Amino acid sequence: MTQPQAQAQFQPIILQNPKPFVLQPPPPGRKARLLGAPLQQAMPTGLPAAVPLQPLAGPQRPPDVRPKVRSQVVKRDASLAAKTSTDIKPKEKTRQERIVGEIAFQLDRRILANIFPNQTRLYGFTVSNITEKVAQGRTDPFLRMSSDETAAAMNRYRSIMDHLRPLGFDPNMHPIMMEHIVNTYGILRERPNLSDPEAANLNDVQYLQNVIKETVSPEMQETCQLLLNCLYQLSLGDGKSLFLW
Repeated sequence: MTQPQAQAQFQPIILQNPKPFVLQPPPPGRKARLLGAPLQQAMPTGLPAAVPLQPLAGPQRPPDVRPKVRSQVVKRDASLAAKTSTDIKPKEKTRQERIVGEIAFQLDRRILANIFPNQTRLYGFTVSNITEKVAQGRTDPFLRMSSDETAAAMNRYRSIMDHLRPLGFDPNMHPIMMEHIVNTYGILRERPNLSDPEAANLNDVQYLQNVIKETVSPEMQETCQLLLNCLYQLSLGDGKSLFLW
């Protein structure tokens, strides 16, 4: 094929006078659709309305695989938890423990009664603070002691201490031990009836010694026996019973 023939065969087709595109008006009875408005697909009649979609449920909770606890165990644990430290009552003092405390209390009162024979009520007085209280006798509204009475009280105090020292009584230690024993064991709540057999037992040194042996710890027995012996010696000196009510 010659070159002129090839050019004639592949010559492009050129349209003559193409007409521009013109938007035609809609046919009668039909409104023009705005450019960009969404297409609305016609729903076929006679079909049920679409059911709204339900939101997806959350992830299911895994099954509880913990072992079941029996109800009796739960009740027992709850009852134990309910018992707090404030609910636990202190141990009630026994009768014999209170007798031991009464021995120390009676010795303290007996010494004070010998120092202040004319005083029936001694507020705040103990053997451990006797020297300070006697020094304050002039200003104490319950005591009201003169200088001569103060000196006489101190003389009686020294006389009693001199009488108890040979028995092993230490004025610097045993008055404090007496308070400790009273706080630890308590005292008798009621005065025994003098016609009751127990009143006779409280005046029996052998009976009280046995109470101390059966009640007091071994490390405190010697101290308690010493206090009982001091009380007994003072009762022999004034001719009165061991326990004064």
